[in-house]
Amino acid sequence: MIAGHIIGLLGQFAIGVALIVLARLSKRLGKVTHARRYYIGNYIAAFLIVLGGVLRLYFITQGVDALRAPNQNMLYTLFSDGLSAIGITLGLIVTWYYWSWLLAERD
Repeated sequence: MIAGHIIGLLGQFAIGVALIVLARLSKRLGKVTHARRYYIGNYIAAFLIVLGGVLRLYFITQGVDALRAPNQNMLYTLFSDGLSAIGITLGLIVTWYYWSWLLAERD
């Protein structure tokens, strides 16, 4: 049971790293196109996802009963899943805004 939570944490941290890479690439693109600094939203999204992962790790190490029934512990759900959901949504919006021109280019 705990191994599944640890693997989930690794995936969560991997998404955070991917958002940091997207933010760095978007920063370079923004310098070339003189776009506004919306890529900062990717850094904020990565922070929220990593913070959610750290709080999930804290709950795991404390042996909170939320691991058995997450739907009955509101704090666990809000902090571990809610922060990650907000971060992923923010990262999606910012990345779509910066990189949607790739899909719009046609021959």
